[in-house]
Amino acid sequence: MLAGPCQASTTTGPGKLLFAFFAAMAAVEREFIHERTLIGLDTAAANGNNGGRPPAIDGDMLAVALRRRTRKSQSPLSPSTSASAAPPCTAPSPHTTKPPQPLAAGG
Repeated sequence: MLAGPCQASTTTGPGKLLFAFFAAMAAVEREFIHERTLIGLDTAAANGNNGGRPPAIDGDMLAVALRRRTRKSQSPLSPSTSASAAPPCTAPSPHTTKPPQPLAAGG
């Protein structure tokens, strides 16, 4: 390989040839890396490892969440009931800078 500073000029014929050679070698190496990556992914898949992020929820957790959602939709304070059933909220919204206003007498 080259030792020391490169004195090749890109304005001359030999310099252009040298850079074209390096570009071709880089393209070949990229193709080799691509092929090796695909082989590695195929090998991992054959061994049962498909990669990626592990699932955030498994079957048992999903079943529990679905049961809770079903129970919540059957509760007496579901959204289908009137709004007066729930107590009024006077907490400030995180999107506003005004303090909460007191409720007017008589509702």
